[in-house]
Amino acid sequence: MTSVTRDVFGNLPGGEMVERFLLESNFVKAEIISFGCIINRLETKDKHGNFTDIVLGFDSLEGYLNKHPYFGAVVGRVANRIANGKFSIDGKDYQLPINNGPNSIHGGLKGFDKGSEDIYDHEITIDAQDYLPVDGTMIPTGEVLPVQGTCFDLRMPVDLGSQIAKLKENGFDHNFCLSSEKQQYCTRVHHKPSGRVLTVRTTQPGVQFYTANFLDGSLGGKGGAVYPKHSAFCLETQAWPDAINKPQFPSVLLHPGEEYDQTTWFDFSVQ
Repeated sequence: MTSVTRDVFGNLPGGEMVERFLLESNFVKAEIISFGCIINRLETKDKHGNFTDIVLGFDSLEGYLNKHPYFGAVVGRVANRIANGKFSIDGKDYQLPINNGPNSIHGGLKGFDKGSEDIYDHEITIDAQDYLPVDGTMIPTGEVLPVQGTCFDLRMPVDLGSQIAKLKENGFDHNFCLSSEKQQYCTRVHHKPSGRVLTVRTTQPGVQFYTANFLDGSLGGKGGAVYPKHSAFCLETQAWPDAINKPQFPSVLLHPGEEYDQTTWFDFSVQ
């Protein structure tokens, strides 16, 4: 008889749930977690018919989040070492992250063992001097506060993972106040592992930066994917939220004879 069950093994620092899958037959039992497809336990019978765990591992997720010697992990893109982290294909030289003496091993700093896709390894810049704080229902309080000296200061490139970890909130879901009504650069996102760059320009007075705080992995997506918390981000160019109720905000009223004309550009490139 064979059975498959699942439960929760733990949560990543960003809140993403890590599941454990329990596979059991009359001859073998296996526990596999969704973080890096790690084999957490593998029990086989001895000659006396007794099950014994035969792999190294940890009793909790925390052990895998700390530096560990690849216990049970699926590694890659290339298993084992690449000398000096360098190679050449079709005359183009590549330099990989160094994570084992002078070499790159098991896929580098973010190999297959490091888990599912998320936004933590994205670098973001938002060219805004001020932002709108919100209340418990995510409505702006009416204040316009400077980003200087806060976790909302994204004027210089920052890594999203470390920046989200500094927030008291679940993640970002805030309007950043832009300074000009003319076409302007407002945001740049760089995904270093893939080299993709997204640059946003807009004529709107604000941009809402949202880091998918309310996704919980229950939605099925394209190609069988699931979408957990912090698996994506939104850059929503806009008028300031709740401006209709806050006369101190730039007006969102369109009066007779006036025209609404706003444009946003999303430019994609590689670096």
